[in-house]
Amino acid sequence: MAVLTLAGGGCQSCPPEVERLVQCPDFSAPETAGRSFLAAIACDADVAAYLCLSEGLKEQHAATLDGFLLFKSELEREYGRALGYAARLQPLGPAEDAGGRVRIWWGLRGEPVLGLDFEPQYYLDLTTHSGSRAGEFLERPPGTLLHWDGGRLSLEAPPALAQRFPDLSGIRRLDLGTEWKIRDVLAPPQP
Repeated sequence: MAVLTLAGGGCQSCPPEVERLVQCPDFSAPETAGRSFLAAIACDADVAAYLCLSEGLKEQHAATLDGFLLFKSELEREYGRALGYAARLQPLGPAEDAGGRVRIWWGLRGEPVLGLDFEPQYYLDLTTHSGSRAGEFLERPPGTLLHWDGGRLSLEAPPALAQRFPDLSGIRRLDLGTEWKIRDVLAPPQP
């Protein structure tokens, strides 16, 4: 539950370049997702920090946004030093774990302060002409759900979306992709 105590802390005023990451987080790669999370921590933007967490982490700790906010003080106690420097932490190098996760240690002057484990999170979102949206998380990478059938491209869609949109003529946009989200927060190894 260490991740629950990371929210909160940070500086009172945020530099503009850090604030931009809070307003427009980037989950396209582990490092940019980590920068987005650390920016949210530095700017004391709890909702933005919560959005950086993987669904697996949220499920593991039954962490709703309310739960995330309740554990804020515990995170500040556990990672207080790291939170004070969140906007200045730099990646010390990614290392892929065997399970498809990526771990990046973040630190100052080459010394690790905290580690973030990332996992890919796959999704499918549909938007109608009227602007209503629906989406589902996918269990497999997007490329494994696409198939060529002659000259046609077909997609294995989650049953819930197929039920909600039996007629696809109202669909304006389809987004199929991968986001990198935080699966765990780690204290640095002790010497």
